[in-house]
Amino acid sequence: MINYKTIAAVVMVLLLFGCGMTAKQKNQATSHYTLGLSHLQSGSPTMALKELIQAEKIDPDDAEIQALLAQIYQIKKAYPKAEEHYQLALKLSDNDPRFQNNLAALYLSMEQWDKAIDYFSKAAENLLFMRTELALTGIGYAHFRKGDFPAAINAYQDAKSIAPGYALISLRLGEVYYALGQDAAARNEFETALSQSPANAEAHYRLGLVLLREKKNNKAVEMFRRVLELSPESEWGQKSASFLKTTPF
Repeated sequence: MINYKTIAAVVMVLLLFGCGMTAKQKNQATSHYTLGLSHLQSGSPTMALKELIQAEKIDPDDAEIQALLAQIYQIKKAYPKAEEHYQLALKLSDNDPRFQNNLAALYLSMEQWDKAIDYFSKAAENLLFMRTELALTGIGYAHFRKGDFPAAINAYQDAKSIAPGYALISLRLGEVYYALGQDAAARNEFETALSQSPANAEAHYRLGLVLLREKKNNKAVEMFRRVLELSPESEWGQKSASFLKTTPF
């Protein structure tokens, strides 16, 4: 005769044992994830990578682990690996729009503009995405790099209608106007960006370029010197230093 009580007890023990193991493994994976995130935030992507590789070994089906692993690979310019892990994160999360946006940003780094536009658009169209302006700004930048300036302006203006105080939108919009030779409009956007983000080195640099083109050399020098104060080792700092050394003012 089958002893159903005994079978039920055995099943219960197995379930508890399985749940205990799963909880332990989950905690270990979470610990590695948290340490990795901490290393990344403190500027140590290599240490972060070591922790996330351990986290993935324990819990490969965690979308957040896959997404952070992708982010670290992106920072380290291992773009194919980053793409692989972002795609896994999307699959495991049922296309979380955050990961769509992040994958699109990766495609910007890879200069794959059409793929970037595709994934930014998917994120922007998702009603659950809380930072639609980021995706729209990404769409605008991809169009700008493709040379489609009207589409870029439209995307930036859509982003600005959602988040008028987001400095990056004005910075990128000014970049388009500068490329079009519309210096007054460009200057207005760069000044707006600086009013919203006074320590933005790139905005100071780009405003300096406009002022140079407008023959306002003294003001341009002020902008370039300000960039050197803010971020001398950055791309904008190096370019500003070069202008100050080689351009007769």
